[in-house]
Amino acid sequence: MRPWFDNHCGGCHRPNASDAGRWEYNPYDATTIENNISQLYKVIYTRRSMPRQKLSASELEVFKTWYDSGHPTN
Repeated sequence: MRPWFDNHCGGCHRPNASDAGRWEYNPYDATTIENNISQLYKVIYTRRSMPRQKLSASELEVFKTWYDSGHPTN
């Protein structure tokens, strides 16, 4: 799932990026996702307010399938 987050979140939420203050995504530290999973689910899947560039139905399905499977980090 790291490539998904790299592609859809890393541009704005990587360390020292413009939106890193709201949530900092570190691709080498899975806790940056796990510690924020409920908020990420809310903004990505429920509200669909993130990422700024809207996700396609298939991109949303990838996220939902990953989340429903227990959001494995490996």
